Amino acid sequence: MRQIHWIGAGLSSTFGIDVLASQMHQPLHLWMRRPESAAERWKNQHHLIIHPYDLEYLRAAVAPGDILVSMLPYSLHAPLAQLAIACGAHFVCSSYLSNPLLELDQAARSRGVVVAGEMGLDPGIDHMLTHELVRRYRTDHQEDVPVSLISLCGGIPAHPGPFKYAFSWSPLGILRALRNSSTWLEEGKECSAAAPYQALRSICLHQEEFVYYPNRDSLAFVDFYQLPRHTLRGMIRGSIRPAGWESAWRDIFNRLPQMSEPQLEELSQELFAKYAYQTGEHDRVVMYIALQTDSKCYSACIDVVGNDRHHAMTTLVCIPLLTVIEGIQQNLYDPGVLRPLASPAELNRWLQALSRQGIQVDFRTADCEAAR
Repeated sequence: MRQIHWIGAGLSSTFGIDVLASQMHQPLHLWMRRPESAAERWKNQHHLIIHPYDLEYLRAAVAPGDILVSMLPYSLHAPLAQLAIACGAHFVCSSYLSNPLLELDQAARSRGVVVAGEMGLDPGIDHMLTHELVRRYRTDHQEDVPVSLISLCGGIPAHPGPFKYAFSWSPLGILRALRNSSTWLEEGKECSAAAPYQALRSICLHQEEFVYYPNRDSLAFVDFYQLPRHTLRGMIRGSIRPAGWESAWRDIFNRLPQMSEPQLEELSQELFAKYAYQTGEHDRVVMYIALQTDSKCYSACIDVVGNDRHHAMTTLVCIPLLTVIEGIQQNLYDPGVLRPLASPAELNRWLQALSRQGIQVDFRTADCEAAR
């Protein structure tokens, strides 16, 4: 019988652990650096076995066919995936597939196991919805026509205060990301910014104002989404924030370029102390993806508010992970490195999983302004 080893039990993991612990009739192994905090939260879950995280202890516990779910920082995924492959076990994470993970494809195929990445919200659900919009575009257009893609996602407070943001966990990752350059396509021209907040734009979605900025290298996903390069006019994958965020964060933007790593860590601690979500405060996740031609706009939107038990972000990160775990258990995937599939059947499984939690995706095909 395959066993599941869930590694890391921070806030982003709670929904997934709760679901698995309540559904499983065999042990769910939870590995973490501070097991005492998990012992209190899940003290009534009798199928949950909590271990102190140690790589060699984990190696001894993993058996062929088991599934390792890593919720650790992205830089720690590759060693865990290598461990899984060596043990004949599968590996799943919600983070971007790094080059070290991609390079494990042949090893995973040789052992007959799956190494699945980008199985979360963003990346993850955004990939699946984009694949579906491209499929609809291809159905309507037998030949390539000029097209632009915008894919936005963000976790924001359900009721933003003056800071226009709140933190579920350490802001250090966000601060580091705001110092990375970004590349995107706009009006057929490749554009770049030394820092993403230098390229802020406004957008109105369903009569609500937001701002957004391009993240990372948007052009790296053109081939993955099977978009026509020769007629592609725009390509932006970015983060969405409440209107006014740019003013509230201006002082932070001014300080970021000169800050050392220790200073960045100090700022992260300061921000988390002041702006972490408090008990009773709910988060909100907004995702908007649109594929636009000269005549049509194919769009998909998710807008979810969290509750007292789980943040919306946590729920939407974990639902794809749980869906892929189920797929591995049902032998739905070929061995090797796996990203979200451009498959109507797989999309349907993801949409059904979202629907079971009361989350619906608003798909629209309309003129461009009406789609918003």
